[in-house]
Amino acid sequence: MVRGWPRACALGIASALTLGIAPVSLAETTPDPDDIPPQAPPEPYLRGCEGCTHGLALDGSLAGGATRVVHESRWSGFAGIGFTALYNDRWFELGAEGRFETELFGSNFMTLAGLVGGKSEPEPWLRLELLAAVGAEAASSIGSGLFRNSSGGGATQPYLGGKASVAFLLGRSRRFLLGWWLNGGDALGETVVHPLVQTCFLGCDQSQQTYTIGGPSWSTGIRIGGVASLW
Repeated sequence: MVRGWPRACALGIASALTLGIAPVSLAETTPDPDDIPPQAPPEPYLRGCEGCTHGLALDGSLAGGATRVVHESRWSGFAGIGFTALYNDRWFELGAEGRFETELFGSNFMTLAGLVGGKSEPEPWLRLELLAAVGAEAASSIGSGLFRNSSGGGATQPYLGGKASVAFLLGRSRRFLLGWWLNGGDALGETVVHPLVQTCFLGCDQSQQTYTIGGPSWSTGIRIGGVASLW
């Protein structure tokens, strides 16, 4: 029985070939490249919805600068924070800003203004803006300083200025905004105030002093926020 096993296998293979049963090759299981459907191209970078022209930008800022709003202080440095909200339609922009700035141991300044101007995007990730600002600027704590406190030293005046920005639109959908603001303006007119100033250094004394309010200021700083498409 053992001697007949090889002969039986040979007869079985010959019978299979006679019946037309052929071994399967690897080449027959490999798909033809022409039969593979093409892959869809990657989605483009869209900011919200395709074809939208109306948008909104919101940002906060940290800045430093100098002011001569208080004439008797000449030019003095300050640090500040601010916010900006802007609606845009293609190149046109309309919005508002608020800034709070303070001198070290000195006066405080708050500006609220409406903004109007334009923007340009030479690249999908780059935004350039130039805006005019019209509003009001309030000065307070006039006459304060190191070892000095003042009361009754404040004034509010019309404000006229402008802003310029270079910003980068980051992320896959270009919704994150990182950039830089440059602000400049003038508190129009002059107002004379007479605060009561208390000076305390090895003793305290009080005196009424005179200050003239009104003049230019500028600031620059980082801008962080986001943008959204509306319709």
